[in-house]
Amino acid sequence: MSKKETIGDEPEAVTVEGEQVERVQAPTVHLVQSAAGTITARQVTLEQSGAQSIEAQEASLTQSAAVSVRGEEVQVSRGAVAVAAGEALGLSHSMAVAALGDQVNIENSRTLLLVADSVQGQVQTMFDRQTAVAFGAAVGLIFGLFSLLKGLLTRRR
Repeated sequence: MSKKETIGDEPEAVTVEGEQVERVQAPTVHLVQSAAGTITARQVTLEQSGAQSIEAQEASLTQSAAVSVRGEEVQVSRGAVAVAAGEALGLSHSMAVAALGDQVNIENSRTLLLVADSVQGQVQTMFDRQTAVAFGAAVGLIFGLFSLLKGLLTRRR
């Protein structure tokens, strides 16, 4: 896999095959068996590829992974993402640490945190909105108590 620094400001579609690029910016970006740092485009398609950050109106990942994917329409099939956010978000046979969207469609997928206005499909999640708020409050309370105890112990000395 060869490495390129930047592919950018292309007037047309950019296809990257078997390469590693730091930054890609074009109206349409298609990665095949490649890796990218940052991708900015109107439409992004990844096939057996990886990316750190994707910002697009439409993003489709197939057998791919990304740290962060943001867009109006985000589809992940047989892939993994740390954070996926979109107005319409679809996960199929995939994993996401955090899935955020207005309309989320999930098929045989797992998430750690799910925040959505509308969810369709079977989802396995550790935190929904209510559990995340309760968990955050409990963690805040515990840290507050430890801070109070630390303050009391340092005053005695």
